[in-house]
Amino acid sequence: MTPLIFVQMARVSVHIKYIAELNNAVARVMVMETDDHKISFPIIIAEAEALSLVKELDNVRVKRPQTHDLMDDLMNGFGISLQEVYIHSFTEGVFYTEMHCVSDGKDVALDARASDAVIMALKQQCPIFVDSSVLERVGLPSASLGNEEAEVAVMDSDIVPDTGDYRSKSQKELASLLHD
Repeated sequence: MTPLIFVQMARVSVHIKYIAELNNAVARVMVMETDDHKISFPIIIAEAEALSLVKELDNVRVKRPQTHDLMDDLMNGFGISLQEVYIHSFTEGVFYTEMHCVSDGKDVALDARASDAVIMALKQQCPIFVDSSVLERVGLPSASLGNEEAEVAVMDSDIVPDTGDYRSKSQKELASLLHD
């Protein structure tokens, strides 16, 4: 019997660079950046998740728990520890992400949307990683995406699926997506 061989690509540590409004104001873009500040990549996210991210980044507390607050409370109450968030692939315009948790000594990987996983990483203060193969496909030089902080407007909406391949877009087109 031939043993199974799993090839794991390099994991690169990332953080949120900024959150910006898209042209259509229906969705937002979360720009992630490598910890060495060399490569960035955009992830299209829904309005509600953008608001939750800004709330976490600005340390804003609300009177009643929101969905991610409830999830954080459940994890803490039941002794579940989020160890890391791992953006492992990008297929057909979708980022696939896992939340790696530990509970009672058992490791569990949970499939999650990138935006939800990043919010929980901020709440649980754990690292966020992206697979190097993802960076090869969607990464751009950080300087080309600017270094601005963007305001996020509050609005109810559904997510707009990201179906584009960023490699085929010019720097001007990408800047337009991020800064309009």
